[in-house]
Amino acid sequence: MVGFVATLAGAAATGAALWFDDRLPRAVVRFADGWPFHGGLALLTGLLVGLALCAVRPRSLLLPPLAFLYGGAAGALGVLAAVTLDSAQGTVYPVGGRPQPGDAAELAAVFAEVARQWVAEPPKKAWTLWTLAALAGATAFLLVLRRVLRLRARDDAAVDAVDAVDAERGASASEPAVEEDDAEYRGAFEPVVPPRPATAQPGDLFTPRQD
Repeated sequence: MVGFVATLAGAAATGAALWFDDRLPRAVVRFADGWPFHGGLALLTGLLVGLALCAVRPRSLLLPPLAFLYGGAAGALGVLAAVTLDSAQGTVYPVGGRPQPGDAAELAAVFAEVARQWVAEPPKKAWTLWTLAALAGATAFLLVLRRVLRLRARDDAAVDAVDAVDAERGASASEPAVEEDDAEYRGAFEPVVPPRPATAQPGDLFTPRQD
């Protein structure tokens, strides 16, 4: 759920940045054929998705590949959303205007058609879609993978410390108890206090015995 919400947020942010790029300085947007601008958007999208997934303290090794898919989907959906809004001007909503809530169905149809065209017949600028998707996915993947490996290493260290303590306790418990040298041996049926010896001489019938 966190990855899905982060994907939608990243796609919305990427689409908004691409749609409103005409309000940014042209030297920034068009510098080096737009590679730095689109690359920065991809990194920011991947960071958004990766940090959102790292917030749930992931430990599974299956999460980094999912982070790559989430980041790539966010970048691709952002590009397609911007192209959809540009294509819908003049048909779904007036040129220079803004989409209205009632235009959602029409915009969804335009989005599906744009996605089909970009997959079947990619335009000349199709590299922006795949570049954003790949860079955003790789950024999210590396960020989540680093977090997963750190948490797993810390858990392994904690388990090793507990095992060492248990082994030390087991070794101390298995040591034989030291017996006292001056302890007296007593049989199973021998009384604790031995009877006092009789003082009377044997054979003297007139001397009273002391019991």
